[in-house]
Amino acid sequence: MSAITEKKQSPKKHVGPAKANIKAVYSGRDAAKAHRGTATGKFVFSGVQGVKKIRRGGKARDLDALKALYDIDDATLCKLLDISPRTLVRRREEGVVNKAELDRVATLQLVMRNAVELFEGDREKAQRWLKCPARALEHQCPIDLLDTEAGIRMVRDLIGQLEHGVYP
Repeated sequence: MSAITEKKQSPKKHVGPAKANIKAVYSGRDAAKAHRGTATGKFVFSGVQGVKKIRRGGKARDLDALKALYDIDDATLCKLLDISPRTLVRRREEGVVNKAELDRVATLQLVMRNAVELFEGDREKAQRWLKCPARALEHQCPIDLLDTEAGIRMVRDLIGQLEHGVYP
């Protein structure tokens, strides 16, 4: 056979690390994170799957997972979620949490995730930092500001500044 009549077989293409990373981004790497447990400190409300979970509402165990994540008592949990202690008891009895409360849980988990990243994965240090007064927050504890959206933005901005070496 001559070279002209032979079928040319193309060599198999190698997928390099760059293409593999792009594939991981577009195949829903964040969607896989949506199923990890909150008790371990993983962020469970990321990606489209996280939004769908918030829209459906959640279970009362999401509240207890948030409580464990921040290492706080029921009174502080009620303050952060802007619900009364009686409502917290009722949510636990019914076993469900409404969409607005679950959205707040997701936001508070995101703040904790950012704080843990600031302390390079040490959740205990992040918990202590959130409970100590910060000069940049006019000597308020970051956790005391997490009951409002404006306070959440302030704490997240401070975490971002500290991550980038900007000391306010």
